[in-house]
Amino acid sequence: MAAANLVEVGIRPYANTKSLADYAAAHGVHVIPIAALRQRGLEATIKEALARATAGVDHLFLSVDIDGLDQSIASGCSAPGAGGLTFEEASGFVHAAASHPKCRGMDLVEVAPELDPTGNTARTAAQLVAAFAGGVAARQH
Repeated sequence: MAAANLVEVGIRPYANTKSLADYAAAHGVHVIPIAALRQRGLEATIKEALARATAGVDHLFLSVDIDGLDQSIASGCSAPGAGGLTFEEASGFVHAAASHPKCRGMDLVEVAPELDPTGNTARTAAQLVAAFAGGVAARQH
């Protein structure tokens, strides 16, 4: 089974094992590492990711893993790491995906408030949900 429309954005170096990377490649998952996003720019990366994810399908579903954000803003997760997405990058993606006419939903996973006594991770997650709602609302105008 191929995953031609599955796009992973913001993967950090060494965040996954070689076997997982090989599995994704073998199944057609398109990976845009964080370094490529930063080299190409946010707008170009969003455009590429949405074009790939929506090609030949009726609907788009967005899954946001809070682990993909930098640990400075999302330490309350199972695998925090340095060098992740900034809030601006993540919220830009979420808003753009939600604005797409094929987008039908979103989930946000890996938030573990008990691992973040500051509450920053939960607040960041809530703001990403708000960015999604804003993107959906933008389609109405």
